[in-house]
Amino acid sequence: MGKEILFTEQQIEQLKEKGLIIESINNAKEILKHFSSFDVIEVYEKLFMKDGRFKENITIEKIFQFYHYDRSIQNILFKYTVYIERVFKNKMASVISENLGVRKEEYLNIKNYILRNDSEEIIRNVIEEINELSGDENPYILFKKVTFSKMTSLYDFLSEEIKEKIIPFNFLQT
Repeated sequence: MGKEILFTEQQIEQLKEKGLIIESINNAKEILKHFSSFDVIEVYEKLFMKDGRFKENITIEKIFQFYHYDRSIQNILFKYTVYIERVFKNKMASVISENLGVRKEEYLNIKNYILRNDSEEIIRNVIEEINELSGDENPYILFKKVTFSKMTSLYDFLSEEIKEKIIPFNFLQT
């Protein structure tokens, strides 16, 4: 069975028993009222605790400050991940339109993709899932609905010549 749900005052007492410094009960209540104890405290236990006790001079405010720092880094990474995904999908749409066609039956024809070993089922599934998406057959619009995972799978099965047009650099070259 899961952990027992504790009210804010009980959580604060439990944290104090484990050695967490609570400089302001009001601050601690506000933190735990608006953010889950799991998100703010338990996620970072390995950083701030040793042998089930908080390390010396660790306050709930310090942990909360770290929580905000961590979230801001995650937000930055998310922002640029979304940006990279959009650029990749747009470039895929452009190159695929130019090289394979603009209609679904053209650019989603399995004959346009390189089958390796036992991979035919993978590309068939990817093509089928993309084909099932409703809407415009234009890859510029349709690819916006496709998950990044499916897009990278589609990319994996393209010829090297087409891949180089999508990502025109090689990390291995110096």
